[in-house]
Amino acid sequence: MRRGGRSATAKVRSPLLRISLLCALASGLGSCTDTVAVVNLSPPSLVTPADGSTNQSTTPIYSWMPVSGATYYWFMVTTNAAALPRNLDAESCSGCVISGATTVTSFPQPSALSRGTMYYWQVAGRSPTQLGEWSAQQSFTTTNDLVPSITSLSPAGALAGGAALTLSVTGTGFLASSVVRWSGSDRTTTFRSGTQLQASIPASDLTTAGEVDVTVLNPAPRGGTSNAVKFSVSNPVPLITSLSPDRVQAGGAAFTLTVTGTGFVTSSVVRSGGSDRTTTFRSGTQLQAFIPASDIATVRTATVTVFNPARGGGTSNAMTFSVTPPTLPPPSLVAPLDGSINQSTTPVFSWTALSGATSYRIMLATSAAALPRHAEAETCAGCVMYGATTATLFTSSALSPGTTYYWQVAARSATLFGEWSAQRSFTTIAAGLTR
Repeated sequence: MRRGGRSATAKVRSPLLRISLLCALASGLGSCTDTVAVVNLSPPSLVTPADGSTNQSTTPIYSWMPVSGATYYWFMVTTNAAALPRNLDAESCSGCVISGATTVTSFPQPSALSRGTMYYWQVAGRSPTQLGEWSAQQSFTTTNDLVPSITSLSPAGALAGGAALTLSVTGTGFLASSVVRWSGSDRTTTFRSGTQLQASIPASDLTTAGEVDVTVLNPAPRGGTSNAVKFSVSNPVPLITSLSPDRVQAGGAAFTLTVTGTGFVTSSVVRSGGSDRTTTFRSGTQLQAFIPASDIATVRTATVTVFNPARGGGTSNAMTFSVTPPTLPPPSLVAPLDGSINQSTTPVFSWTALSGATSYRIMLATSAAALPRHAEAETCAGCVMYGATTATLFTSSALSPGTTYYWQVAARSATLFGEWSAQRSFTTIAAGLTR
């Protein structure tokens, strides 16, 4: 305004937009330029954390109601209410722990606040052309509890059926009294530091494939439970090393097959010819499967595998199982008598005749283990003698004196093998002695 022939400007506190009005004074003394501020935006209503609330997280999420016309919001957090400025254009706060802007109506605390501390906060809406009134100041108090947090596990997984292990848990907020929990159950825990614990995980925790929640508990009165991190238990791929028996006669009765190998778990399934068979878990190295008579009704070579289901798992190597033709019964051995001594070094072997047999195979060894037992055996690498005859008598070539021998006989026909007799032994006369 012009006073006494001089031009004057009316000033207001730091508005973002000033408008100029040309005014003609009624006195006719000239015109003036008055500077005025636009209307301020309304203060927002603060929502969370609630005013005066206690036991709040040290990483709260601040939220407030939107203000009409606001395109962004300035907010401030401090431990001293007097440190919060109230002038509308304030953009800094020397005593604040946070002072910044956001375009949305919520803001997560970027780093943990101090535990057991009262904080004060305020928010104002703004736009490119308008300042906003500051909200009412509100307060909240953070929890005094030390809630742990897990960032990683080592190892992060293991194979089902594996041995007990030591689990290293890395994170923050660990205490000497912290306890690692496995699916909600406490495990023996060793405190290493505020950022690392070690827990003993027994083999019984690793029997079944799946994911397990691992947490850390800090006990009361300053406690709490951490976030959960998944530990993966996966089934191994099984491996078969042997079958027992590995052959049976066609047309026989159902039987139990023993499968030996590695990587077996409680959910392992033995498969015969690709079909699941009722399986009993004995250990990580042995399974037993019920084989029905229908699986051995005809002569064939069957394939046996073991399947471990997911998580992990897979199908083992295949081993063959022989379904052989029916066999003739074993003959009864007559001479030499079992366990006899001072026998001739050229003994005559004899046995009972079998109906349907057209020949017989005889094998002789100095070790019972060297004699093969499967009906189709034609040779014997560890034998001192083996051969065939159509009679029920066989005269041996000269044997060593003073030596124990083991022998067996099996019948044959044009179409059938025969079961081997029971093994019998005898000992030849010592050198220099006569019978």
